[in-house]
Amino acid sequence: MGQLDPALHSELGVTQMSKSGMTEHSELGMTEPSERQPYLATLIGNERVTAENHWQDVRLLTFDIAGSHIT
Repeated sequence: MGQLDPALHSELGVTQMSKSGMTEHSELGMTEPSERQPYLATLIGNERVTAENHWQDVRLLTFDIAGSHIT
């Protein structure tokens, strides 16, 4: 997977973490994700959907939200 550009603004609140820095949602005593306590999901896909020669870089990001109760 590619590196996240820290200069890009993100309305999603994306944080890049190493696997060792991750704490399972259940280990934190959280039952349901909320705005105050968001679910920490693992990025499992980062696919460019625009042509390589196109000036825009639009991506489809896929997150593993198993066990989050998010529908």
